[in-house]
Amino acid sequence: MKKAYKYISLVIILITMVAISMVAVPFLKSFNEPQEFRNFIENFGIFGILVMLFIQIGQIIVAFIPGELVEFLAGCMYGTIGGLAVCLVGVSVGQAIIFQMVRKFGHEFVEAAAGSKAMGRFKFLKDEKKLMRVIFLLFFLPGTPKAVISYAVPFTSIKLKSYLLLTAVARIPSIVSSTYAGSAFVKNNYKPLLIAYGIILAVSLIGFILYRLYEKKHIKS
Repeated sequence: MKKAYKYISLVIILITMVAISMVAVPFLKSFNEPQEFRNFIENFGIFGILVMLFIQIGQIIVAFIPGELVEFLAGCMYGTIGGLAVCLVGVSVGQAIIFQMVRKFGHEFVEAAAGSKAMGRFKFLKDEKKLMRVIFLLFFLPGTPKAVISYAVPFTSIKLKSYLLLTAVARIPSIVSSTYAGSAFVKNNYKPLLIAYGIILAVSLIGFILYRLYEKKHIKS
C-alpha cells in the first residue's frame, strides 16, 4: 500500500511539473517586452511579489524556464537588490522542494524529472572531502547545469540547511548581474545593460568550458 501511494504521489507531482512548464513557458514568452510583464505583476498590487516568487520557484523546480530570464524580470520589477532578494527566496524554496522530493522518492523521481543519465554525470559529488567546495563552485560559475545538479545533490550526505546556505551565497554574483541588467533596462540605461550582458556571456562561456572539462576528467577517472 505504501509503495502504491508513493508511485501515485510521484505521478501526480510529475504531471503537475509538466502542467506548470506547459503554462509557464508560453506565458513568459507572451510578453513582447519587459514593461508588459511589469504591468502584469503590478496589477496584483501588494500580491505581485508573491506571483514573482511563484514564478521563480516554478523555474527552479521545472527547469525548462530560463533562470536568467526570471532574474532579469525580477530586476525590472524590484531593482538590483530587491530582485536579488526575491530570487534568492524563490530559489531557496524551489531547491528545498526538490531536495525533499528526491530524498522521499529517490531515483524514480530524478529519472522522470531530470532524465536517466542525470546521476551518472555527477559521480564526482561522491567525494565527501571536496563535496562542499564542488557544490559551491557548480552554483557559483555561470553556464553550469544548475537545474540538473539540484536533482543530484540530495543523493549526497549534505544537510538541507548547509546546502541552501551554500548555494544562496554562490548564486549571488550571477543573480545580481541579471537583476542589475533588468534594472538598467527599465531605466533605459543601455550602456550598463550591454556591459552587464557582455560580462554574463563571457563568464558563462568560461564557466561552461571549465565545467565540461571537469566533468570529462571525472567521467574518465
